[in-house]
Parts: sequence; C-alpha cells; structure tokens
Amino acid sequence: DDDETAIFNSGGGLIMEFQPSARRSCEVLARRLREKLGLDEAGDESLIEIEIVTAIGEVVSGARKMKGLGGDLLKSLTERMGPSVTVFPVAGLNLTDPQAPTPLKLSDRVVIGPLNNATELAVSQFAEEFVGRPLMFVMDAWWTEDLLGFREDPSAYEDGPPSESVSVIAVGLNSVGFGAAIRAKEQIEAILGAIWLIDDGRAATSGPPWILGGANRSDDPRNPGLNEDDSLPIVGLQVDRRSRRTQPLVFEAPHPNVDLHRLLEFGLGVIELVAAAETPGPAQGLARRVAAACRLAWVAAQDTSFDLQLLHLVVALESLVSDHTPGAGVTTRFVSRLLALQDDTSRDQVKLTALYDLRSELGHQGFTESSRSRLAKAALYSETVLKDCVLGFVEMVNVHGFRTDEELMVWLDRSTPDLTDPFA
Repeated sequence: DDDETAIFNSGGGLIMEFQPSARRSCEVLARRLREKLGLDEAGDESLIEIEIVTAIGEVVSGARKMKGLGGDLLKSLTERMGPSVTVFPVAGLNLTDPQAPTPLKLSDRVVIGPLNNATELAVSQFAEEFVGRPLMFVMDAWWTEDLLGFREDPSAYEDGPPSESVSVIAVGLNSVGFGAAIRAKEQIEAILGAIWLIDDGRAATSGPPWILGGANRSDDPRNPGLNEDDSLPIVGLQVDRRSRRTQPLVFEAPHPNVDLHRLLEFGLGVIELVAAAETPGPAQGLARRVAAACRLAWVAAQDTSFDLQLLHLVVALESLVSDHTPGAGVTTRFVSRLLALQDDTSRDQVKLTALYDLRSELGHQGFTESSRSRLAKAALYSETVLKDCVLGFVEMVNVHGFRTDEELMVWLDRSTPDLTDPFA
C-alpha cells in the first residue's frame, strides 16, 4: 500500500527497505526520466523504478561508486527499456503451401510462420537484428512443448512431428515487459482481423483466426483442427408452444483455414499496411487507423451477439475516418468520409446515418429496442461497409501516395459526393 515500506532484493544477499517517502521520490524520478529520455512507448514507469532501485543497490552494496551514477543510469535506461520481440501462437491459418516460402516477413517488425524449426530460426534471427539477442523457443510456454519434445526424442512421437496447424507471429516493439506484450497481442489481433476481413473464401459464419490460449472453441486447444468436429459450438436448449419437444439452438463458429499466401498476393496491401502499425514514421498514423479497424473487426467476428458485433464494427469504421473533433457535425463527417471511401455502387447515405444512430443508441445506453432481426441486418451491413472502406482506404493511400492520415482526411472532405444531386 502507499503508506507501507517496500522490500527490494537487490541481489547478492542485499535486502533494502524503502520508506513511503522514498518510494514517492522514486516514482517522481522515474516519471522525470521517462519524459527526459522520450520513453513514451516504454510507458511502464514501474520498470524504470526497478532500474533506479537496482542502481541504488549497487552503490549501497559497494559494487560501484556514486560518482557518475546519474549519467550511467540515463545511458542504461535508454538501452534497456527497448526494444523487444514478442511471439504468440495463432491458429486458423494455412501456411503450408510447398510452393511458397515460409516464414514470411510482413514488415520490418512482424514475422509469421508455421510452428516449426525453420520459423524458430527466422524469429531468432529477427530478434538478433532487432534487439541484439536471439529468441529461442523454450519449454516455459505450453505451445512449444510438442515441438521441443519431438526435437529431443522423436521416437516418443508415434505420429511423427507435430502438426503445423499452429503458426506463430513475432512482433518487434520499442518497449519491454507486459506493456510490450499487450501491444504485440493487439498488433497480432489487428493482423488476424485484416486477414479475416479480406478473405473472400471464408464461410459466412466462420470465426476469424485466433490466438491460442484462454477461452476458445477448440476441442483440443494444443492441436486445433480445422473441421467442425474439432470445435465446440455454443448450443442452447429451448422449448416453446410451436413445438412438442425440446429443440437445440446452435450458434456455429467453424474454425477458419485461411490461405495467407493467397491473401498476400491479392490482398491489395491491407495486411502489409496493418503490419506496419508499429513502425515509426510519417505513415504510421495511416497504418494505425487501418490496424485499429481490423482489430475491432476481429473482436466483432468472435461475438455471437449482433448488438456487440455492430458496436465494434461501427467503432471500427470510426477509427478509419474520425478525427475526434468536438462539437456539431460528427455524424455528418462520419457519413461523408465513408461515402468518399466507397465506390458509386455501394454508397447509401441513409443506411450509414441509421447505422451511426443505432451505434450511438447502443453506446450511450447499452441496449436498443430494435428487433434482433434488424440488428442482424445492420451488423451484416456494417461488416460489408467496413471491408469496402478498409479496401478503399488502402487504395487511396496507394493511388495518391498519402504519407499522413491528415492528408487523407483532407482529401476525403474534398471528395465527398453530393448525393442530393442525382446528376453530380
């Protein structure tokens, strides 16, 4: 608690006590150091506090002198608070095309490949280049156990090497610790959302590719299959006056099997732009908008409730075109900019306005009086519009060579079609 003494093990048998006043001073110093060094991406000041306390412990223990401590601390923080590479396992992707090389480098900060020895080597080399240290798969993660176990003792695996139904995505960031892990997870969610959004070959009810672990629909999470029998649908039982017996109601969400090589070939650069969302530079704002939209699409795709699907999908549309300008005209800007991203055959000002109004109703009061059939239609329309607008967004960036999202917003405002004039 704030009024309690903190105990810190500085190593080498040295235990230090920090009174509340000392802790508060350390917090202030950590904040000032983060600001001075521009460690905004690192974010987690508690990690900086640990570095400060460790440095104090070295002085107290006699391992170093006080002189020069400040300068050395500034230097070490700059080096130690970034960068990092974080890897998560994903499923629902097909990366086993023998004609296409894997693993793949989607951007200068994202590597993806099947869970095998070649991908481990590629990820390790990527980490060596980005961080200065290799990243090896270790037994501390449950999803590496079969790969490492087969490598250690192939005879113990009667069915041969582990299935490559699991892939891994490695993300490089200018931060460390859980903060970096959370951001890497969000980046992967955005990539999986982009894959799901532009995959024309998927079934209408298919869920998106997913990150392994936590709550999932898989009957065998360690070795997720791609057949309906391998997934567990949501099943309810219901009786009513129309039928004489109890009826099952099934919410299907079959696992996808997305051919990533095909999408990268015909995906118009959507996945590549999303994968650049953590790459600093003028175009990062554009990439972050598309990444946010795709991540929200990924979240929506995993939900079976139409109201929550719609809420996430419309917020995804907002992430493409909103500039958070307060005051009147928010709905008008939302609708007009989306119209500018769509082609002539898809534009429907009335539907977009109704969609935004429905989203506001859900967002501000948490429920709607609309029928579930109306919500279902609105959610399906939202998904269609989002895909069109994401593709339109990326096309405009490619065609006009926009480098910042401000440039794109200005262009959208100037290019909004006048739907009140049928001859415009």
